[in-house]
Amino acid sequence: MKLFLRIILFGLLGALMAALGTLAAVKWGQAAHHRSEAEKLAEIVATQRDRISALETDVEALETTARNREARLRALEKAGGGLVAVAGTDTQQACQLARDTPLTAQPAKADVRPAALEPRYRQGPLRVAHTGQSIRLYPAPGGVLKVGGETAELINVDVHQPPQGLFAGMAAALVAQFVHRTQDGKLIAVSVPLRESAFQNRTLWTMAQHVPAAGAAPAEVGTVSVDPASLLPENLGYDLYTGVLPVPPCSGGVSFYRLRSPVGLSREQVAKLRALLAGTPASPPAAAAVPAAAPAAHGKTAQR
Repeated sequence: MKLFLRIILFGLLGALMAALGTLAAVKWGQAAHHRSEAEKLAEIVATQRDRISALETDVEALETTARNREARLRALEKAGGGLVAVAGTDTQQACQLARDTPLTAQPAKADVRPAALEPRYRQGPLRVAHTGQSIRLYPAPGGVLKVGGETAELINVDVHQPPQGLFAGMAAALVAQFVHRTQDGKLIAVSVPLRESAFQNRTLWTMAQHVPAAGAAPAEVGTVSVDPASLLPENLGYDLYTGVLPVPPCSGGVSFYRLRSPVGLSREQVAKLRALLAGTPASPPAAAAVPAAAPAAHGKTAQR
């Protein structure tokens, strides 16, 4: 009987030891798995920390580039409206060259579809100046033109009077010229013929009310908002030319996209803008807010 009890006791002890061993093995396996998972998580955290650090570095570099670019644009604007004159000539010589040298037409290839113009301008406070040969609108920052895989920033819009009423062979009372610059410094101009019509253009009307004297500092009217796109027609079909900007600083090597569809403005607007361009004393600037009697915005909806 005692022997039997001993056998049972040893059996129970063996089973208990086996159970304890199994439990210890399971716990050890779980601990090893948790250690492995913790190591993986630590690697992921370290990788993400490195990525965050790299992104912070990139952001700092972009902010520095943006600050430098803004400072450069301000300096260029003071020197000549944000543009660069023809190399080796002064502004007067360059402008004489622009008057004497017609634009060179760039024939389109029959088997190549012309690149579409994609203006993405921004509405912003009115900022307008008189350069002596043009009425210049400074747009809100960030407006761009996309064409043929290139992206160019809108620098300014010049409204000027073409010689003999012709610009690149098209009759026009005035021309609105959108000047852009690519990141590599290339200039792109989109030229819009302006013709007399039964309609008034609100943007041109607003600009004319606030144009300062020729050569004076730009007039800034924070309570008046303008959209450069309102000076574009619905149809952006164009003919491509190269040449020299017709207004200061008369930069050379410019690609001109002359739109085929004109934008309309009233006879009174044409007379007002021509008088301003000719240096005729203008009436005092209007109040900051646009009066209720201001003409309706036609821009892209009423062109001719």
